[in-house]
Amino acid sequence: MLKNKNLDQRSFSKWNQGFTNLFYTELSRWFEGKGFLTRLLLWCGFSNGMAVLIWLQAPNVGSEAILVFGIFAGLTSSIGITIIMQETIVGEIKSGAASWILSKPITRESYILAKWIGNSIGSTISMIIAPTCVFYILFFLFTGEILNLEMFSAAVAVLSLNMLFFLSFTLMMGSFQRNSSLVIGVPIGFYLLQQILVNFSSFLVDIVPWGLTNPLSDGTPSIVVSFILGIQPFSTLPILVTALYIIILVLLTIWIMKKQEI
Repeated sequence: MLKNKNLDQRSFSKWNQGFTNLFYTELSRWFEGKGFLTRLLLWCGFSNGMAVLIWLQAPNVGSEAILVFGIFAGLTSSIGITIIMQETIVGEIKSGAASWILSKPITRESYILAKWIGNSIGSTISMIIAPTCVFYILFFLFTGEILNLEMFSAAVAVLSLNMLFFLSFTLMMGSFQRNSSLVIGVPIGFYLLQQILVNFSSFLVDIVPWGLTNPLSDGTPSIVVSFILGIQPFSTLPILVTALYIIILVLLTIWIMKKQEI
């Protein structure tokens, strides 16, 4: 007996179906229009403003300016990316855009990964690489010294890792929470809570991102500052732990989105 070929046919879709178009859409939002240069200047100003004020008072100061830059670059990128990402998923769900997008031949994995990768690249260039390049040049102009490029690049990578943690955290919150205030409030609240946690227990210093960009309560410089200064950081465990958190947050976001009816 001949088999009915129509009954034997099965349709399979790749897990990354529809990724490319969504990725370029997310990435283009960071660089399109005249607003890109304005935003770039703002991020460079936020990260470098306090360091410049220090140099204007004492042009040859080096380590103090590096310390301040590490704190403000970490602060502005962490809070800034949380504000930017708060409506990335929630806004599309509320407007119905998410339902329309996912009604197309697009997988949930592609939907989340396109948002994560596109925004990660855009934010890293705009909020980390551009401001740190400006600081590198300013440091030379004010102090006459050239920072070790290899160690400085490591510091830039750590700053990026810290920001990507809060990007991933906010994206995950938006995957199941429809209250925009909570989507933005929980990550920002966690950022502030870290200072209390690390003071409460020395063990927690190694398992939260705080020490990546912020000095410890005893004056120990952050990992970012240690790398720029070329000294041994208090620990490298926060780098590994934060990278693991990011992976878990992204996978959790995908899992939550696949379980939801949108």
